Amino acid sequence: MLSAKIIEDKKLTAIFGNVRRHPFLCAAFLCFALTPFGWCSQKFIGADMVLTALIVLVTFFTYRLYKKITSGKDKLSSALLFAGEMLVSTGFFISFANSERKAALIFVAGFLVIMALYVFLLNNDKGLRPKIDTVMLAAAGFVMRFSYVLESDIYTRQNDVHGFCNSAEINVGHGGYIEYLFFHHSLPNFNPTEVWQYYHPPLHHIISAVWLKFCTLFGIEYYKACEAIQSLTLFYSCVLIILSYKILKEFNLKGNGLFAPFKIVCFFPFLIFLSGSINNDALSICFVMGAVYNTIVWYKNQTTKNILKIALCIGLGM
Repeated sequence: MLSAKIIEDKKLTAIFGNVRRHPFLCAAFLCFALTPFGWCSQKFIGADMVLTALIVLVTFFTYRLYKKITSGKDKLSSALLFAGEMLVSTGFFISFANSERKAALIFVAGFLVIMALYVFLLNNDKGLRPKIDTVMLAAAGFVMRFSYVLESDIYTRQNDVHGFCNSAEINVGHGGYIEYLFFHHSLPNFNPTEVWQYYHPPLHHIISAVWLKFCTLFGIEYYKACEAIQSLTLFYSCVLIILSYKILKEFNLKGNGLFAPFKIVCFFPFLIFLSGSINNDALSICFVMGAVYNTIVWYKNQTTKNILKIALCIGLGM
């Protein structure tokens, strides 16, 4: 293991500070920035996209290793790591370009990058170890969710979605509900209990319809845009990771008392499943978790502002 630090303690502390202050914005940026990578389906991932991602990662690690070599520290280990990095990256790109299981390869590559980064960060100050462990666990949870989303399209393991028909005609299921809002720009002007799944409160469906409209306005093919709805549910699943961590921290848990339940949340199969489900379950559970978190906060600080946060979460969750 290299004795030098890949990121200085001061910079790492600043990064963690920004993530702690804006966790939801960071999660949103990550989820939506990766949307064009494959439009949430491995069917649409091109070799050029993967090559670009590899170039960015290789450039980052190469720059760090170059600094170590030129500074006279760990020359041999740095050179060996660089050679291994180039070999693995080339092999991965060739395998990826010819593979039909791109999501599985992204899953493996993502975990390898996380493990490599974790090993490098072990050289940083021991006081940063809990934050490093937290971020690495959350990153691993994200890789699992993102890989699952790429593997599962809008017709795989869905619940009551039915389908998308790219038509203004009334279609049933959550997909039909989203399409109705997408084409008509209004709530149903009929009894919603007479059409299957239209009785649901429309918040998730409105957000999905707006996102679908946004994607299609940029010329994205309709089916790809529908697949991109999974970016929303991927984000909701990541929000559950963040809220669960916030709840655990409110109980002042540390060490294994904190990381044992946090690991369960990061790798819990149903929460991974929700990241690819385009019905309203993920968003509803997010607001339930938000209500729980804000209730704990209110118990410690009983203000009107905190009561309103609870009410907002419960109202939107319903």
